[in-house]
Amino acid sequence: MSVISKPEDIEKLRHSGRILASCCYHMEELLKPGTSAKDLNTFCTEFIRSYHAEPSFLNYAGFPHALCFSNNDEVVHGLCTPEKILKPGDVLSVDLGVNYEGLFSDTAATYIITEDGIDRSCKFHFIESWKETKPTVLDEAPPLELKRKRELLDATSKSLMKGIAVVRHGAKTGDIGHAVGSFLASRGYGNVTQLGGHGLGYEVHCEPFISHTGRKGTGSFLVENMVIAIEPMVTLGKSGQVRFVKNNQYGWEEIKSKDGTIAAHFEHSMLVTKKSCEVFTRIQEKDVLPVQAEVSELLQK
Repeated sequence: MSVISKPEDIEKLRHSGRILASCCYHMEELLKPGTSAKDLNTFCTEFIRSYHAEPSFLNYAGFPHALCFSNNDEVVHGLCTPEKILKPGDVLSVDLGVNYEGLFSDTAATYIITEDGIDRSCKFHFIESWKETKPTVLDEAPPLELKRKRELLDATSKSLMKGIAVVRHGAKTGDIGHAVGSFLASRGYGNVTQLGGHGLGYEVHCEPFISHTGRKGTGSFLVENMVIAIEPMVTLGKSGQVRFVKNNQYGWEEIKSKDGTIAAHFEHSMLVTKKSCEVFTRIQEKDVLPVQAEVSELLQK
């Protein structure tokens, strides 16, 4: 369990989230056809290190990269292998963490890759003023396949917000699971219940386990200054079942939907407060950290 006891550690936690949100915000500009998983991994690694922090997933439990790159039927824990190159129509989930002076943040988001970037229909965002600075443009009559992808992302991101809405001191983990799970059930999607959210703060992952299904009033209590991550993983297919696929070269298991349907994944980290929570992986536009010159030069090589 990660309960943050020192005020200075709460500030470090917020800065960890600021680095992470800033990195993801800038990374969105690289999400376009032709960009490789290796390119994204390099950018994230160098951006995070340019702010005197470390990618928290790198070498954690044997994971060889900074970024989890999960494409289409890959649900989570996707590798950044050289052959993974984005193309129009891909549904890409990225999951990233930051360790800043021993305080950990974690976030994830899913994108639809278009001909020249990313589809802006999903309302999930790392920056509070995102809708003003990057307006959404929707087709009047999108093709059925695109419409289904948009609806999947919309349902998954909204289920995360449903979970966040019930977080407060004295609530229980089952309250989160019920909020997320009942919403997804009403939409008819597959809720990946084999996996879930977690505690963090002083560690990458720790108790409590945050299931995305459950009953109100059950599970572990949430307490003030506890740090948790909620991260619904959802498949287009209704079963929500997954399979573990071993990559022998890297000695790692990627997790894919069992029925081969596309998946979406959204995540925020938050600090529990008396009456609600502080989502510290979502920041104001004025607080976005710039891309340092050495990182920009690296991308241009």
